[in-house]
Amino acid sequence: MTQRELDKTSNAARRSAAKALGWKQRDYINWRVEQGYFFCLLDLNPARLEVKPLYADDLWWDIFEMPENKSEPMSLRGNGAFSLEGITINTYDEMVVDEATDAEYLEAYWKATIEKAHHDMQQFIHDNPDAEAYIPEIEVDETRDCTIALVRLMALIHNGREDEAVEFIKRVKKKGGKCMYHSSLLVDSDGFDYILDWCRKRKMLGRLERLNPFKKNK
Repeated sequence: MTQRELDKTSNAARRSAAKALGWKQRDYINWRVEQGYFFCLLDLNPARLEVKPLYADDLWWDIFEMPENKSEPMSLRGNGAFSLEGITINTYDEMVVDEATDAEYLEAYWKATIEKAHHDMQQFIHDNPDAEAYIPEIEVDETRDCTIALVRLMALIHNGREDEAVEFIKRVKKKGGKCMYHSSLLVDSDGFDYILDWCRKRKMLGRLERLNPFKKNK
């Protein structure tokens, strides 16, 4: 079959297998919201399952001054240009594409892959039942692109550990590391600069609230 026919047949097989287990499909991703998490299976070769707390993108879009994204379809969290890359849970067997590849093979491949992803999702929830408290450990080269760390930074901030997030960013920037996200409004500032500014404003606001003589005691 031609590449166009292969893509069409593979997408149909993936959609059918995903639908059977309650996963939705949009373009090259299948996704599911479960127990406060956003799970995303990417149609790569090999396919990859990622996860992030559902609140992570909302908080990031507030910080990055793109709050309008929160009203977009849920699938934007998986394939949007300014959505956060999730934490990899697992990667799966590669799809074999050759002269023998046919609809039967593609159906079997996606059925097996999505069943494995579904099982891995359930295991992840079992091991991490509280999405609000989940803080992923992420290894990065602090001298290079550290964008993958954004999910951890959002989790730290969400859990009141802003100082740790700020310390990480300052250390990375000192070593020459960076975030690939840049705003068209402030081209000289990357995503890390936005987080630093947001945390600084939050801390200042907190100080003003504590000094407010008219604030009622609760």
